[in-house]
Amino acid sequence: MRGIIYVSKASIEFDNPSLDELAARAAGRNAELKVTGYLYFEKGRFIQYIEGETQPVTELMDRIEKDSRHAVISRIHEDDVLSRRFPSWHMRRLTRGEIVAIKLEHILSDYLVAMKPFATGADSVWRMVQRIADMQSRLSKPAA
Repeated sequence: MRGIIYVSKASIEFDNPSLDELAARAAGRNAELKVTGYLYFEKGRFIQYIEGETQPVTELMDRIEKDSRHAVISRIHEDDVLSRRFPSWHMRRLTRGEIVAIKLEHILSDYLVAMKPFATGADSVWRMVQRIADMQSRLSKPAA
């Protein structure tokens, strides 16, 4: 199995309905190819991760690179994978809100795993909660 993550720059305008349509069409094609992954779009750039058997993923990436609606800037990472990370997402479009939630969820999880139970006291837990709240406020501000 193969996994590829890449970044591309849109060469046409995309709004939410056109992104939803793009993801829905990709999900249909990917289901036939048994390819899974996700798509994220912000500020004219796509980040996409695709995974599946090597030949279909390679052929799909070749097709993606020829798509005139965007230009692939970089294949960030490409490697063999042992199993699917996203077995039920033939092409899930992630929103900014979901990305923010995922980042905060990981921060919380990582912080709690690193803490020794009862060794750090309630003050440390509250400082952690405040740090997450502060970060959420910064992430929630509109882009300039």
